[in-house]
Amino acid sequence: MAVLVPQVAALPPVAPQATEYHPAVPHAGSHGRDGRSIMGDVTVPEAYAARASEYAEVLGSMDATAAADRVTVSEWAQALTGPVADVGCGPGHWTEFLRRHGCRVSGFDPVPEFVSIARRAFPAAEFRLGDIQDLAGAPSRYGGILAWYCLIHLEPDVVPSALVSLHSALRPGGSLLLGFFDSPASDAGDAVGSAASPDDDSSFRDEARQSGAAWRALTRVELQDRAEPFDHAVTTAYRWPCDVMLRMLRDAGFVIRSVRQRQDPGTRPHADVVAVRPAADHR
Repeated sequence: MAVLVPQVAALPPVAPQATEYHPAVPHAGSHGRDGRSIMGDVTVPEAYAARASEYAEVLGSMDATAAADRVTVSEWAQALTGPVADVGCGPGHWTEFLRRHGCRVSGFDPVPEFVSIARRAFPAAEFRLGDIQDLAGAPSRYGGILAWYCLIHLEPDVVPSALVSLHSALRPGGSLLLGFFDSPASDAGDAVGSAASPDDDSSFRDEARQSGAAWRALTRVELQDRAEPFDHAVTTAYRWPCDVMLRMLRDAGFVIRSVRQRQDPGTRPHADVVAVRPAADHR
């Protein structure tokens, strides 16, 4: 299926606190070395580049974010130590938000137009052209990684390897805050570690190994079956049932610290997860 980039249409009207449209991070598994999407001749960065100015004008400020998200990100940031990466930073407003909350943060985006816009809008913050692959080149560097809707355009079978890359880029004890589109009526249920009942300090794989239980990653077919594609304003995106995303995070070696699910009026269901690389994990 080809990815068609609208040539004329404006971004659909959004409420001031919508969480609908976010920049993407390409990954080697979903894009060839020539940068072409496996879905067609238009890459995700190219699709965003064509609408970068429009995107930034509509959604490139903290006024366009949900109040609940600002609370979540600020509370998460207060507990961080060491350098922080904002992956898929887009026009840079969340990077600047983290900087103002005392983080030593760098914003990464694969879209040159977004990096230029961010540098002009927030000259005190640091922005770099890059993606998850660039983070993977600096193992165990970051104390925190904000991945706010930056995985939504990845092909389903690529998401597990992207999470492994994020895990390896964190220091032991480092924290990931991941935001994504939840599936309608999705319920993390007992499989989660909710905010009230987080995981303990053992990773899912380690627990299985210690108990002698069989461990296996989700298959490509299972991933394709559970991900839900939809027509995003820029290019095709995916919703994930929260329990499946949590399974992938645990499979990647993360320990779940908190999970939040909600749906604000006029927006798609949202979920965010705080997950950490265990302090004893020195892989």
